[in-house]
Amino acid sequence: MIYFGQGLKNIGELKAGETLVVSGAAGAVGAIACQLGKFMGAKVYAIAGTEEKCEWLEKECGVEKAFNYKSPTFLTDFKKTVKYLDVYFDNVGGDILDFMLTRLNKYARIVMCGEQIFPLRDLGGNLIWIIYLQALFPPIVRFSL
Repeated sequence: MIYFGQGLKNIGELKAGETLVVSGAAGAVGAIACQLGKFMGAKVYAIAGTEEKCEWLEKECGVEKAFNYKSPTFLTDFKKTVKYLDVYFDNVGGDILDFMLTRLNKYARIVMCGEQIFPLRDLGGNLIWIIYLQALFPPIVRFSL
């Protein structure tokens, strides 16, 4: 519990009214991150892999909307609904992280969970988005253009 609160508060600097997106949201870690985000007053959007998990996240965890990343309309639905985000709680890396990097507001923050803290290779060519948007991405230094 301490990590989630500290991650969202100290690294994510999550504030009431901001938009939080949580990947891997139906797992133990993601579900707690979603609930803490709601408790902190954020608009919380979740990403999971089945319609059942998405329904559970909306009804039981109270997220604004849960998206099934396996849906053929996932990218379009996310862009239409969320548009851009302030804090991304990353549980999965890979293609989802690459996509979320294109949806960051300026000065967005990314909280990486578990082994996602280490494999910077998952950033691919999207590191430029972090630099351009001046996103805080610990332990990388905050860049200023």
